[in-house]
Amino acid sequence: MEKIYLTNGKEVQIGDTLTKASKVVDPFFGEGTVVQHIIVTKDILPKLLEAGIVTTTKTAKTNVAEDKVPMKLEYYVQKIADRLGWKIDKAYNYLTSVDSILPAAAFSMVLREIAIELDKKYEDHIEKSPEIYVISMLDGRITKANKAHIKNYRNFAAFRSVSDAKIACRITKDILKEMFKSGK
Repeated sequence: MEKIYLTNGKEVQIGDTLTKASKVVDPFFGEGTVVQHIIVTKDILPKLLEAGIVTTTKTAKTNVAEDKVPMKLEYYVQKIADRLGWKIDKAYNYLTSVDSILPAAAFSMVLREIAIELDKKYEDHIEKSPEIYVISMLDGRITKANKAHIKNYRNFAAFRSVSDAKIACRITKDILKEMFKSGK
């Protein structure tokens, strides 16, 4: 039997439960998160393949050195969940709670996970990069950082190039639009 993989390269078995969390806005109840659980069965598998959620060959590259980085936001939320030893639902709830208090904090956590993943394609430490770029929390634009002022690279999402920062912007485009829409 062929192996089944998610688009992020993670192997899935028949009987596993896939979890999808989506933000919704209801006119009566406001903003919330809808969590769907799908059990992978032989009957559901063709529908998952057709929707592009899973593949039967390992076409989803997990090695970032091959210049292919996961472009789904859920991949990075899962990485946060794994880092904390949580299930993805708990990570989504946590990020939603932080977002309600300080949207930039939740956004920064996701951006940092993306930056870590993008940095895996380079051999040396990011502090050896001649230039560092960040996504500004003031306006959402990519900005060159002054390396002389950086004391610790663990406190923010650092990118080695504008193209890496643009990839992060593409992954988080919905969040960026929401955070930096004109509220005047």
